[in-house]
Amino acid sequence: FRQPLFPTMVTMPMPQKNHLSCFHYFALHGIICDYYLQRSPSNPQGLVFPENIEGVTSWDDLIPQVVWRGTDFSYLHKLFPRLRPPDFDMDVASQIDLSDKVDKPTAATYAMRQVYDELIPRWKGVVLTAEAEREAEQLGKEQRRRARAQRRRHPDEEHRETQEQPVPWANIKFAGAMYMGKRLPR
Repeated sequence: FRQPLFPTMVTMPMPQKNHLSCFHYFALHGIICDYYLQRSPSNPQGLVFPENIEGVTSWDDLIPQVVWRGTDFSYLHKLFPRLRPPDFDMDVASQIDLSDKVDKPTAATYAMRQVYDELIPRWKGVVLTAEAEREAEQLGKEQRRRARAQRRRHPDEEHRETQEQPVPWANIKFAGAMYMGKRLPR
């Protein structure tokens, strides 16, 4: 995303009482509110940009992972009434073999994928994260298997031990939202 159209990636902050007024102010005056500018000692509430993180000199220094922390606001269930949070008993427990014959995380992830189109966005993110975690686990097992095979084929060579588990491509979690001291609908 280093093209003129996408000079950098910017996260949208959690909703705050002034976000609409900041957008309105920008539309009228062309000036960006401090909340949406780079964080600095004189602007402690600003955003953090990758170019300003110590030790990060290129995108290759970053962890190759999509991270999202977000909320579903109360309007979503009104706009898309067919979308819902999962029901563990109906969507997962009844769909998987609870014996020790089946890998439960994989079976639960598969069961959640079956109802993916019915889920509200944050739960879709949970499904994507679970799938990414299963993929990373499989990749880690395959890497360890290859390393063992390499050591068996070449026992006299020095082998570098790699114990790092591959990072899942997605790390999507959700946050709750409150309004007037009450949690908004899921």
